Amino acid sequence: MLVAQSSGQRSIQTAVQFTIETVPDYVFAPMGFMLRPDSPCIGAGTPVPGVTTDFFGLPVDPVHPTIGAVEYHEATPDYIALVRKILIERWRPTPTGAAEIEALFFKVYGRTR
Repeated sequence: MLVAQSSGQRSIQTAVQFTIETVPDYVFAPMGFMLRPDSPCIGAGTPVPGVTTDFFGLPVDPVHPTIGAVEYHEATPDYIALVRKILIERWRPTPTGAAEIEALFFKVYGRTR
């Protein structure tokens, strides 16, 4: 079990509640650091000036960020597809990858990056 710890006014010490402990494919392993909806780390972070995106390059809540490398987002099929495509493009870029990521980003966030 991993524990989230920080110091300061918004300090918490709690079980993190990752979605999964392991992911078999090394390309998708970072998805194991996505949080479950019941994680107390969601919205418990402190905004850091200049940090606007998470590990996947997706937006971070500017007022109440998630503690950790991955900002919480409801795990809708479109969001999971977006994260998977981002990870695939990091390891095995394709000619249409950037356009596919932008289209999925728009479906999830309703805007362009």
